[in-house]
Amino acid sequence: MRNHQGAGSHGILAPATRLDRWLPVVLVALVLTSAVRYAGRHAVDGAGLLVLVGAGGLIVVYLARPLTRGHDRWPTLWLVVVTLSGPG
Repeated sequence: MRNHQGAGSHGILAPATRLDRWLPVVLVALVLTSAVRYAGRHAVDGAGLLVLVGAGGLIVVYLARPLTRGHDRWPTLWLVVVTLSGPG
């Protein structure tokens, strides 16, 4: 049986510190790829522009998370941004 000393310090695939560095990169890459695909397949009219601005807002707020550590309002801000940028 494996020793679980230091539980929580390792993820399933890699140490948590490595995952913490890569997760923002992967999220930004996925959102940017989705935005480019959306812009290529839909008209960039008022609704399309709103979708792209929402995608940009998600990236900005997600990358601002480290600045909000220790503040109680971070979960509320994240919930508001995700809700407002969701589908109509």
